Amino acid sequence: MAAIIAKTVGIDEAKFIRITTDRNLEGYLMPETYFAIPGMDEEQIIEMMRNEFDKKITPDMHGKAKEMNVEFKDIVIMASIIEKEVIKPEEKPIISAVLYKRLKRK
Repeated sequence: MAAIIAKTVGIDEAKFIRITTDRNLEGYLMPETYFAIPGMDEEQIIEMMRNEFDKKITPDMHGKAKEMNVEFKDIVIMASIIEKEVIKPEEKPIISAVLYKRLKRK
């Protein structure tokens, strides 16, 4: 994602990665079509992407995590893993169930 943004917007790819890594933003930058204003820097683009994530995450989602006794950040990490593993969208529930079952068994 950083490479695509760097190429299309003209930001520093390494700096973008460094900022997102330092802030533990893996999974918190919403993949979406964005309209960047010429001259936007890495920080502004990261903020725009994080704001989009925050818009799509509902209080119900946080409540569900609490009900499950799972940290919300852990759900975000798991969602990132599932997105990377899944080829077909209909496989998401299956992969999710397998991963959570493995975690439960330690």
